[in-house]
Amino acid sequence: MNGATARTTPRQGLGRVTYPLEVLLLIVLLLAVAPVATRMFDLDPQTSYDIALETLTEKYGLEPLDEQRNPIKEGSGVLTISEFRAVGGSVTEDVPFLLDGQEVACTVDMPTDDPRSTTATCAPATDPAA
Repeated sequence: MNGATARTTPRQGLGRVTYPLEVLLLIVLLLAVAPVATRMFDLDPQTSYDIALETLTEKYGLEPLDEQRNPIKEGSGVLTISEFRAVGGSVTEDVPFLLDGQEVACTVDMPTDDPRSTTATCAPATDPAA
C-alpha cells in the first residue's frame, strides 16, 4: 500500500511484565526505604532488652542461659531463662547468667530509659537447678 501509515500493535501484557524499568525502580525504592528511615530517624532495629543484654555481656562478661542452663551465643535466637525487665527504673533480682563458666544470680538494674545504662550485681548461684 502506497502512502499508507504504519500501524503499531499494542504490547500484549498477558502473563508478562510490560513495564520492567518501573518495576525495577519500585523494587529498588522499597529496599532503600528501611535503611534510609533507620538512619534518618536514628532507629535501632534491636529491642531495649537486646541492647541491655548486649551491654551486660560487654561490661561484665555475662552470658545468658537457655532452659538447659547452657550459655547462649549472641544472635542464636534460642529462648533464654536470663530474663529481666528492660524499662527505665526497673530492678530485676535473681536473674541467672553464666560468668567465667560459673552460674551466678544477678540483680539487673536499668536506672534510665537508655538500655545502655543497665548494670548488674552478681553473686554465685546458691542452687543452679532452682
